Amino acid sequence: MRSHPFLATVLALAAAAAHGADERARIAAERAQAQKLYDTRYRECQSQFAVTACVDKARAERRATLEQLSQQQAVLDDAERKQRAAQRAQQIHEKMSQGNVPAAQRPSPELQVKAPRASRKSSGAEPPPTMSATSAKRPSIVKNSSDARSIARAIRTSR
Repeated sequence: MRSHPFLATVLALAAAAAHGADERARIAAERAQAQKLYDTRYRECQSQFAVTACVDKARAERRATLEQLSQQQAVLDDAERKQRAAQRAQQIHEKMSQGNVPAAQRPSPELQVKAPRASRKSSGAEPPPTMSATSAKRPSIVKNSSDARSIARAIRTSR
């Protein structure tokens, strides 16, 4: 029996995705629970004399819980990114190994036929100006290198 590494990778990724979905659901539930606990403590704090200290403590507890959950979420996201990268590397490897198959056995790529371009005469557009046409419109300051040298000498002597 021949081993299929791509199939094994896909199955491993599917299992990890299911686990990842469970973890995400757990994290979301814990976030909701942390918010609910904070809301309850906030209401309790409102009935006390020293409201600010009590609310600050409740906020600190919520912040610590949410920070821990965010770190867990980041670890989960990183693992999923690595799995997607491994899957992409596997696909590239498979594609490269498919390149070693003789041309007769390889599936031929689909041909793409492009529509012909509309001719310039039929489109009514003028052809782009040539270099000589554009340079004729610009005034020329220096015609050749001898003119440039004489201008440079004149500038140096005038200083």
